[in-house]
Amino acid sequence: MKLYTEEQVKLMIDDAHNGVDGYYDILKNHNPIELPSNEEIHEMGRDVIIYNDTKRGWFIEGLKFMRDKIGGGNDD
Repeated sequence: MKLYTEEQVKLMIDDAHNGVDGYYDILKNHNPIELPSNEEIHEMGRDVIIYNDTKRGWFIEGLKFMRDKIGGGNDD
């Protein structure tokens, strides 16, 4: 999932108002924040040294929770 900061969105709106044509042309000028996939989260979890698999599971679940909150989904 790609996210843009508030400042980037304001700049994109300015670009649109200043005559930059096309959605693609506006987006290609701004680098989005990339949220990790489930696979990437599991890879991160493998790199964390935790003495207990239960805590490793909590770490991975915490990463997924934050990714979903940042992405605007899953209010559970």
